[in-house]
Amino acid sequence: MGPIEIKFYKHIRFGCLCILMAFIVQAVKAQAVIGPGGGEATGAGGTVSFSVGQVVYSFNQGIGGRENQGVQQPFEFVSLPVRLVYFDAKAENELVQVRWETASEENNDFFTVEKSQNGVDFQQATIVDAPGNSSANKTYNWTDLEPYKGISYYRLKQTDYDNSFSYSQMKAVRIKTLSGPAELYPNPVQEYLFLKEDKQGQSRSYKIFDVNGRVVENQKLAAGEKKIDMTHFTPNLYIIHYIKDNQVQKFKIIKH
Repeated sequence: MGPIEIKFYKHIRFGCLCILMAFIVQAVKAQAVIGPGGGEATGAGGTVSFSVGQVVYSFNQGIGGRENQGVQQPFEFVSLPVRLVYFDAKAENELVQVRWETASEENNDFFTVEKSQNGVDFQQATIVDAPGNSSANKTYNWTDLEPYKGISYYRLKQTDYDNSFSYSQMKAVRIKTLSGPAELYPNPVQEYLFLKEDKQGQSRSYKIFDVNGRVVENQKLAAGEKKIDMTHFTPNLYIIHYIKDNQVQKFKIIKH
């Protein structure tokens, strides 16, 4: 092999090594994992913007040569801020007891209990503070002292610190109500409440609840009796349930 041929051979070998090194660098770039924050990835075909994922390159081999194609393979980060074990609402003592339990909580700001008469239009019933973060099971409960008459619906709304939120499934509750309404007066009251109604039932009684939902008095009414003694109660707001023949009517009474 002459000097010219040797020189030509060296040039060809050097060119092949450069091409090989370019392919190796490109392959290393192709397998780089891009952070989930997003950015831009540049390849032979140009620049691609991305949000989440790993940018990889595929190679198309044909008669005309080798072509690089940039593609994005997205993946998703799933974070459950609150793992809800259960949510329930039941009628108990003519009230509605709302209970729920969580298995863990992350960045949890507060819960909102909402209720509705038609299952579509919901209103805020109460707000319950959350611990923010918890890895242990936590139970919550709230008593609705003034549930809607008939069938009503309850759901739980969970709100994060960033104001994102999610809902639980709805629960339906039925509260029996009196067909013939009664009246309790005067309100506010100082000594005695008087009961006015068109017809007396076979059985009559009343329950008095404080603002925390605790029963503070539970009495039966004798036939013809139309008076409730309030003299021994401290000034406050009370909820009175008048029960006639297993149906209930509720009154909000202020004691002076």
